[in-house]
Amino acid sequence: MKYIKGIFILTLSLCIFVFVGCSNKNKNEGVENMKIVKVAGSTTVFPLMQNLKNGYERQRDPNVRIEIQQTGSSSGIMSVSEGISQIAMTSRDLTEKEKESGLSEIKIALDGIILIINNDNNINNLTMDQIKKIFSGEITNWNEVGGHDGKIIVISRENGSGTKASFEELTNLKKQVIKGDKIYMGSLISKDALFENNAGAIKSDVMYSKNMIGYISIGNLDKSVKALSVDGFKCLENTVKNGEYKIARPFKLAVNFDNLDETSKDFINYILSDEGQKIVSKSGYISVN
Repeated sequence: MKYIKGIFILTLSLCIFVFVGCSNKNKNEGVENMKIVKVAGSTTVFPLMQNLKNGYERQRDPNVRIEIQQTGSSSGIMSVSEGISQIAMTSRDLTEKEKESGLSEIKIALDGIILIINNDNNINNLTMDQIKKIFSGEITNWNEVGGHDGKIIVISRENGSGTKASFEELTNLKKQVIKGDKIYMGSLISKDALFENNAGAIKSDVMYSKNMIGYISIGNLDKSVKALSVDGFKCLENTVKNGEYKIARPFKLAVNFDNLDETSKDFINYILSDEGQKIVSKSGYISVN
């Protein structure tokens, strides 16, 4: 009896060993076969890209994983140039130098940059000229644009932000600066402005004070702040597409096609597909289809 019991225990142990061994082998094979697409860049594009990633991963090979890092447009573009990431999210255009390095742009969505103020502020519309003068510090009181008597507090995105670069370009808040034999475009945004590194922080600031004004992407807008019309036009799908709303820009991916693997290409194709573009619309942005 003891002999039979011993054989039973030994057999059971061997079965457990084989099962665990097979399980670990399958697990290791899964890790070895995992295909990873690395995406880095714009904090503004990140929420949209997260939604696109979720949609893609639900339908594709379970061994495919999309890894996304919020590093800012410029940093993401550099990451692709250096071969660290396959895809960069950018809310600004590539520079000529970046294009010459082998990078290309892919437009995936349209975005309106919205001027936001506190809900208790009675202003509803600003002209492009007023916006430029407010953010450059030439207009400093709300009563100069038909509002209450209060010092205007300007909030901008940080240097390196693609949203800041687009906003400055679209509102003519850039100036040519010459240093020695170098010429570059400098910012006209007031030195008294506050600077934040994401849209959430700008919204929180504007919610706090009736005197603050900032700008965010349309996908970040909610009822906690008031959106301003620009030159009489609200930021809507049709006004962005027909050019009536002037402060709008595309969201893009920056890639080096020579370094793209098949999985990265498949993810990009999904983003541009009808299904991917439905996710763009549901996320509060404007489809490029």
